[in-house]
Amino acid sequence: MQDWNVDPHMTFPTHQIVEDAGIEIKTLAGQWNHNYPDRTDHADLSPGEGAEAYPYTLRWDWADEMLYWFDWYLKGEGREPSLGVEIQDNRGGWRFETTYPAPDTEYFEIAAEDLSPSGASITGTNSIMMTYGPFENDTYIAGMPTFHMAVAPHTTNGAHGYLEMTDDSGMHLGHAVMDYRFHAGGRDGQELLVPFSQVTGLMEFMPMDVFLEAGESIHITMTQTGSDYIPSPASIGSYSIDWSTATLTLPLVSRTCDQLFQAPIHEYGEEGQRTC
Repeated sequence: MQDWNVDPHMTFPTHQIVEDAGIEIKTLAGQWNHNYPDRTDHADLSPGEGAEAYPYTLRWDWADEMLYWFDWYLKGEGREPSLGVEIQDNRGGWRFETTYPAPDTEYFEIAAEDLSPSGASITGTNSIMMTYGPFENDTYIAGMPTFHMAVAPHTTNGAHGYLEMTDDSGMHLGHAVMDYRFHAGGRDGQELLVPFSQVTGLMEFMPMDVFLEAGESIHITMTQTGSDYIPSPASIGSYSIDWSTATLTLPLVSRTCDQLFQAPIHEYGEEGQRTC
């Protein structure tokens, strides 16, 4: 869930495509980067990118799970593997979902104007701040939040947006990146945009599994660029935003502490795994 080389957004469509094709599949998705589940260098993760979930990111049973899988499917021996998704939230809690996003996901839509955006235009030097909360109950944001907004570029070379979602402490929870020349989808994009003519940017956050306690809020900062790999020419284009029709949609699931499990073969110490 913190791999910014082979991005997490590639994982779950693949899981669902394989599942829909009738092929048995299991996903183990922890808060680690471009790595294996049982590597101690998970300890080197940065705050907001897996550090908060350590040491519960360590899955010492990884090799055993692979052995069960190969014994069953290649040799017809042992026990049948459990299918579905073992997913870890950003604070370390493991739970099981039949698929991901979960079938009972609630898609909670929030009007952007209710986030009290601090501005209506983006340049290379400014940012826009937004806030939602506090949440009344413990909350899981589980999936890929979306932020749809109408933008009007000021030049022909396009526009580029970056959204970062953080908690009350400023810790990174998730981010979204979009070159608005690709507002219509596809691989080629629109080479030139018409200045001051609106296009709708359908921004989608990278997959998140975030636990927020009751009373916590989320904060969104919008800038031109951020965690994008190779900034496009559009990243220097300023633009205006029409907040009147913009919406943030959060994929929410209702889960309790009783639905967390302790990953096997792990030395948890006296405190044990976090409880909500």
